[in-house]
Amino acid sequence: MFAPGQRDLGEGRRFWRTAIESMGDVRCIYSGETLRTDALSLDHFIPWSYVAHDLLWNIIPTSARVNSSKSNQLPNLSTYFDPFAQLQYDAVHAIATHKRGNILEDYILLCRKQSIDELLSMPAGEFKQVLRDTIAPQVQIAMNMGFAVDWRYMQ
Repeated sequence: MFAPGQRDLGEGRRFWRTAIESMGDVRCIYSGETLRTDALSLDHFIPWSYVAHDLLWNIIPTSARVNSSKSNQLPNLSTYFDPFAQLQYDAVHAIATHKRGNILEDYILLCRKQSIDELLSMPAGEFKQVLRDTIAPQVQIAMNMGFAVDWRYMQ
């Protein structure tokens, strides 16, 4: 096994800036604070130190303070999964309306769809279930490997 390479969040920043500009009032799933594109931090919902990838379906916008607080911990799924999945779903649709569909490839592959149109026709419940089916086992394995679990944001 080898150490993971460098992070590359450029695509994630473009994705979330465009989504937030399109969606308007976007709130941090952890703190509830309104997010601004000029003060945006990106969090790997499942810690990067575990997954070692920057796929968009695992990245969520937050403030630097919240991201620093979470660090390499696994979020409490019963508290944060539904807001995470809903924000991901809304962002996919916002990006598609801006004709930035090429950036949606991570989601097309995750959802096993053939096109952007197929992805966009997925009901929210089905999209969320695909995310849950992908994330839940990874969280369990990360827990088994000793990653801190059930993180909740405390102001």
